[in-house]
Amino acid sequence: MQNTRSIFARNLRMIMDYHNITQAALAERTGISQKTISNILNLKSVHSPSMDIIETLAEHFGLESYHLIIPDLPTEELLTNTIEEIVEYYAKLPPDGRESIRRVATHEARYAHIATRSLADRRKTPRLTVDRRTHKNHNTH
Repeated sequence: MQNTRSIFARNLRMIMDYHNITQAALAERTGISQKTISNILNLKSVHSPSMDIIETLAEHFGLESYHLIIPDLPTEELLTNTIEEIVEYYAKLPPDGRESIRRVATHEARYAHIATRSLADRRKTPRLTVDRRTHKNHNTH
């Protein structure tokens, strides 16, 4: 299981990079000291950031604070309201509907992993081509 502070730091860095914003600029815009932002990003503080700091940073980027602690989410998903929509729909479902969503999500995650691995394997596999002039087979990579 990933450490929440490291997830927060990674997501904050990813969002800052996406928006091309420096620590100094973020500090100026949010009123959070540059040292505090640096400590968050470099995991140097012994203490976790306060909820006020997390909420201020999230609000600056137009996000909900929990976005900043969702692990392994692509930047484009982190910066949209897709997560809110999914959670909202999920919460409205009866128990059997939520179970269906869990099954589909599990299946899709497994399939995506297999499909990604399969595509990588196909890229490594030599291809057989035929020279149209000589009609001879050639292996290419």
